[in-house]
Amino acid sequence: GAAMAAFWNAWEELTLNPDSLAVRRSLIYQADSLAGTFNRAARQLGSMRENLDFEVEQSAKAINRMGAAVASLNARIKRAMAGGMNANDLIDERDRLITELRSYADVRVRLEEGGGVSLFIGNRALVMGDVHNEVEAEKTGTGYHILVWRSDAQPLAIGGGRLASAIEMRDSYIPELAAEIDALAAAIIQEVNALHAAGYDLDGNPVSGTAYELFFSGTSMADMAVNPALASQPRGIAASAGSGEGDAENARAIALLRSQKTIAGTYTFEDYYRSVVARVGIDVQAVKNEVQNTEVLLNQIENWRESVSGVFIDEEIVRLQEAQRAFQAAARAITVMDDALNTIINGMGIVGR
Repeated sequence: GAAMAAFWNAWEELTLNPDSLAVRRSLIYQADSLAGTFNRAARQLGSMRENLDFEVEQSAKAINRMGAAVASLNARIKRAMAGGMNANDLIDERDRLITELRSYADVRVRLEEGGGVSLFIGNRALVMGDVHNEVEAEKTGTGYHILVWRSDAQPLAIGGGRLASAIEMRDSYIPELAAEIDALAAAIIQEVNALHAAGYDLDGNPVSGTAYELFFSGTSMADMAVNPALASQPRGIAASAGSGEGDAENARAIALLRSQKTIAGTYTFEDYYRSVVARVGIDVQAVKNEVQNTEVLLNQIENWRESVSGVFIDEEIVRLQEAQRAFQAAARAITVMDDALNTIINGMGIVGR
């Protein structure tokens, strides 16, 4: 927004001083700054998609690691329970892995006989007993990865979790945002170039058909740039409409683009940009609110779970004290019996010796 404002301000300054090379160079600087801002936005959005794709790719390794660990724990738990041993620590570790797995995707859990569990993603088994099915990241024609089952390359029905969020951001939200910003850049390039091509340079020559015809090169935010010919020779900027020295009518026409509803006949350039920013802001706030509401629900569920499977400290202290008192009572009883036996063995029958 600031770069656009500075760009239009530079055109307005040129209408006041069309013969000034310093003002023309300032315009080139502001135009280059605007183009660079669009270029950086394109790179940043592309980088965000690449980072999300890397997260999707690496998640295959994490899912395989945790799936293999759950299968191994299934086998160990079944052996321990079959031998009458306590497997609580193994079960706790398996529960922890399952919770982590469910943060990646919508994983359903089914308890099996003998203490094992089966895990399903969609209608496919990730873990069955001590066997786990592997997944892998496969690059598609778009250049980005999806997760498929290694056995038959069928896509995973991910459902929810961080994977679904990453894929939605990578494939839908960011491309839509990029398209909106791209439309803004393309409109600026097109409208400014169309008016600039009809003007005259500082020497009174028409720029149409010359190296100075276009003010911007490129067609999108990724390749938008100031025409190199103008960057090296600001005299070529077509500020004049051809009516003689001091004429700045073409520069004025370009400056007036700022207030015209150029995009879809509805938005000025700045209004359109503000609408994009506002939509992103609303989306961010909506997500923050959803996160807060979900955290409240999550905490409530965690408390319920802890009430069933967790350790209540006060109750455990009472039980520990009960055990301690029982131990002390037993020790006292043994002391009394020891004293009684000692009296019988060593103290009785001494008279008459």
